[in-house]
Amino acid sequence: MKLVLVDNLVMPEEGSLDFLDVHPHLGLLALAAVAESDGHAVQIIDPKRLIKSGTLAYDPTLYESAADELLDQLPDAVGFTALGCSFLFALNVAALLKDREPELPILLGGPHATMLHRQILERFPQFDVIVRYEADEIIPDVLKNLETRNFENIPGLSWRGSESHLHFNPGAPKVENLDRLPI
Repeated sequence: MKLVLVDNLVMPEEGSLDFLDVHPHLGLLALAAVAESDGHAVQIIDPKRLIKSGTLAYDPTLYESAADELLDQLPDAVGFTALGCSFLFALNVAALLKDREPELPILLGGPHATMLHRQILERFPQFDVIVRYEADEIIPDVLKNLETRNFENIPGLSWRGSESHLHFNPGAPKVENLDRLPI
């Protein structure tokens, strides 16, 4: 499976593109390593880097251009991470992806998704699966069961099932031993 992970887009308070923080997202790098060690191809898209390099214009076409960039990767699934202040980017780009490719699974994780998973699934049909808390140890099972949506035994997962029925598994996955994660 080809998984595309999308980093946050948080604009600096000053509003200048020169101040964009383009440090690698360590959480996404860890997820990519886990998925790759399970045999998946993973690409990380950082909209901040694309904006800063001029590949993605920071103008009214931003969301559409970002959706085009993601679909150009021919993903089997797309996973967004979101903070409260970057949720609009994930929300709008995911809606465009779902409109253009209705069968493309859209995953969401991060602090915003963890705290508001139920409300997000109830209100925004563009998201199919929300991975709450830390996804590092459960992402292989999520990807393995993505097509069938057989997630009943995966802790910390919220998802949209058949006929848009919502499911919420208990649990708060946490990585206790970071040394167990692949580099």
